[in-house]
Amino acid sequence: MPPGKAKEPFPVFPENRAAVDLFLWCETQWRRAGMDGAVVGLDYLTLMEIARVVGTPMTPKVLRQIKIMEMNAMRVFTSRAASQTAEHREMAHE
Repeated sequence: MPPGKAKEPFPVFPENRAAVDLFLWCETQWRRAGMDGAVVGLDYLTLMEIARVVGTPMTPKVLRQIKIMEMNAMRVFTSRAASQTAEHREMAHE
């Protein structure tokens, strides 16, 4: 488990532990693009390096699990960005 994560905020099945821990290690490794800095995905070169450093074997299974978490995180990011854009439009019209 990455440093600073003293208490687990959610249960993790043992078969998912390696991927979840690696995903948490990569929490600051998101790629951004455009003028608004939209998140476009994880930096996979950095993901591979972090996996090597922390000793997580990068298997096809772990990579699939990371991709699933990445896609779901991106949905949350997109939803939040859309909400913020709508809020800014409403404030501009007040």
